[in-house]
Amino acid sequence: MPQEGLDLRELFLKVIIPKFLSFMVILTQALLTLGIGAQVFFRYILHQDLYGSEEFILIFAFWLYMMGAAYGSFEDSHIQADIVNEYVKSEKLRLRLNLLVSCISTGVCLVINYWAFNYVVWGIVKHARSIAWKIPMVIPQSSIFIGFSVMSIYSLMKLCKLYRKAFPDESRNISDGDRRLSSRQGEVS
Repeated sequence: MPQEGLDLRELFLKVIIPKFLSFMVILTQALLTLGIGAQVFFRYILHQDLYGSEEFILIFAFWLYMMGAAYGSFEDSHIQADIVNEYVKSEKLRLRLNLLVSCISTGVCLVINYWAFNYVVWGIVKHARSIAWKIPMVIPQSSIFIGFSVMSIYSLMKLCKLYRKAFPDESRNISDGDRRLSSRQGEVS
């Protein structure tokens, strides 16, 4: 159900993606628990090997981890070693240091996202498959790409938000410049 006052972009970024991530985390947690439970039951109660179950458990674990990390990025609830904020008293300096940290985090996220994309392409080109069930390895590999894509989006959003807070005058001047530029382009047309 769409929330009032959200445009399509906000609806997608603040409602649809988080609900999808939340659903995937719950689903993969349940499947992972069932898979491990079945493996324990077969191995220790029935004294049988559940052939190849580790391959499915690995897929569920990949998706759980990456969707959970992406959801943590949406909530901005990752564990942080934020000791600098305890010692820096200047609000302006603290905002700029947070901006620097966010810039580095976003850069790292984008680089890993690029690598993850290449990893998925490699899996498709090489037709990589699991040993026992011949499951296409692009299934767990794509979780890395999707997870880091979502993390990159939310990291960029956080970076922009921190920039506007750290440099309120400059960001306002940029907006004013954009308005002046668009009004001039309208005059030329």
